[in-house]
Amino acid sequence: MIGGGNSACEEGLHLLRYVNHVHMLVRGAELTASKTAIDSVTTDPHVTIHYNTRVTGIEGTHGKLTHVVYTDEDDEIRRLPTSAAFVFIGQQPNTGFAKDRLRLDAQGFVLTGHDLLHTDPPLGRTPFTMETSMPGIFAAGDCRSGSTKQVASAVGEGASAAIAIREYLKTI
Repeated sequence: MIGGGNSACEEGLHLLRYVNHVHMLVRGAELTASKTAIDSVTTDPHVTIHYNTRVTGIEGTHGKLTHVVYTDEDDEIRRLPTSAAFVFIGQQPNTGFAKDRLRLDAQGFVLTGHDLLHTDPPLGRTPFTMETSMPGIFAAGDCRSGSTKQVASAVGEGASAAIAIREYLKTI
């Protein structure tokens, strides 16, 4: 597990249903999760937390992951043997480029579709699914307000956006 916030802690504990041990690689000197999540992972003997790490690579053979490579707090390069890696680092959207162009929610996620009906000023018409405040511009996946931050959902949203784009193009 790469990350040290709530999602990393919760998912790390969830993984223990399927594996014997979870290693957490945390960038900082402490976990940034809630006290409850921190207490749960730090007291579980099946979780090892590596603080002050920086993931520098992944290695594999024949298309399968074999190691996560990271540097520790002493700048020593470490290779953690593993067959799986899960990345849970941050819930901050990378939407700075859209700040002055599209309507964003308070956390910086792009508002789309029905959510635009509740903004001031409204779009002027009922927006298409996944359409942003700029007519003809659509958003899908983790940058979108209300998204579930799951790959499968992002793929589905992308397909929905493609259908909505086709419908939008019929109107111009």
